[in-house]
Amino acid sequence: MPETIGFVGLGLMGRPMARNLARAGHRLRICSRSRRSAEAAAVEGAKVCDTPAEAAEGASFIITMVGDVPDLQQVLWGKDGVLKSIASGSVLLQMSTVAPGQVRQAAEECARRGAELLDAPVTGGRIGAEEGRLTVMVGGDAGTLDRARPVLAPLARTIIHVGGIGAATVVKLAINVIQAGMVELLGEALVLARRSGVRPEPLLSVLEASAGGSPLLKLKGAALAAADYEPQFALKWMDKDLRLAGEEAKATGAALPVATAVAAFYSAARSRGHGEEDYAAVVRLIEDLNDVKIKG
Repeated sequence: MPETIGFVGLGLMGRPMARNLARAGHRLRICSRSRRSAEAAAVEGAKVCDTPAEAAEGASFIITMVGDVPDLQQVLWGKDGVLKSIASGSVLLQMSTVAPGQVRQAAEECARRGAELLDAPVTGGRIGAEEGRLTVMVGGDAGTLDRARPVLAPLARTIIHVGGIGAATVVKLAINVIQAGMVELLGEALVLARRSGVRPEPLLSVLEASAGGSPLLKLKGAALAAADYEPQFALKWMDKDLRLAGEEAKATGAALPVATAVAAFYSAARSRGHGEEDYAAVVRLIEDLNDVKIKG
């Protein structure tokens, strides 16, 4: 059954997600920081709105897909934020990767207005968003998730209920800690091989056939061998997620020594101007340290 959906945030991930919802027959009310971005994403009859509050008006579901904690703060609690007009009985699908505490606060605000929130960050990158095969991890009420499944279906290949509000955001941060570390170590291994006179291609072939192989390492290994840093997931967002994971670790008393070291590399790569590239560009720092290029 088609739903009226307010969609706020039309960046690298949000734009293809909104397009897939429109193509599935849902009625969209879209809003982005830049009206030009919203108009460019206005496909299949979506209504372009000037503010998040306007996008939320009359919507059964509202999706937020923004970049960072301050962005969500403005989109939800700002002068023209979603919480100004969210209707009783509607569902806010908070799909950005932000701080777990901020998501819990947003859920409390929704409840005060008679609405519900699902904590629903995604993984799968730009290609997954374009092809409608994201993985959505969901925290919140299971019954509310059942109600939201038809809305999530055009976006996701896999939907996993992981617990209460905030749990999905913690899972997303934990997943990105793993993926960030895997890619950074893959770069170190490729640099070691190159310094020893071994080309990346045979190493990657053996890796793929070994117990250490994975879809992520296959994808990023091919990108590193080709020095292809077109963003599937921008390094600035991985840097942000590692920062948020570090803040959650500090708040809970978790010691993450390796993740802390990996986060420092991503922060350094961002400070050197690689923030808009794919997060695999962290390997450029390893190349610089060793005065060698993986490709070549």
